Parts: sequence; structure tokens; C-alpha cells
Amino acid sequence: MSCPVLAGTWTIASHCGASLVGSTVNVQQTGCDISTVFSGSPLSGPVERDGSFVLAGTVSGTQVNCTGKASAKLITESCTGNCQVSLTR
Repeated sequence: MSCPVLAGTWTIASHCGASLVGSTVNVQQTGCDISTVFSGSPLSGPVERDGSFVLAGTVSGTQVNCTGKASAKLITESCTGNCQVSLTR
């Protein structure tokens, strides 16, 4: 595989929605495509060799796009609405 393996359970370390900090997110991966579910809505997109990624989907009727960077233990992303998110495992 020519991209990082990100599949598994991640913990939200920081989020613009403070109530979400400490909860977990499951990331699924097929090849270099990743997906997750946020607030019952799927977000998905490609991850590149260097760990950069773009996720997109519709959450509560609003189009959400997140760009970020991932490594084996940390994901950082910036999402629609200036929401900064970090996940750890």
C-alpha cells in the first residue's frame, strides 16, 4: 500500500464541539480510501502517500469538507466552519 494505514479506533483529543472530546471515532480503510461516520453521516475520501487527506460528506444537511494530515498516532484536520480536530491512538 502506498499510503499510511489509518484504519482502527481513534480518540478525539480536540474538537470545536468540546462535548466530543474523549469520544472515539472508527476509521475504515480500503486501499488508500478512508471513511468514518460523524453524527450518523458518512465522510470519506482519499489519503495520500504523505498522509494528507480530504474527507467530504453531508452532516445534518450541511456539506462538510475536512483537509488534514495523518501519521500512525495522530490525525489533525481542519473542517468546514473553521473546526480544528485532532485524533490520537
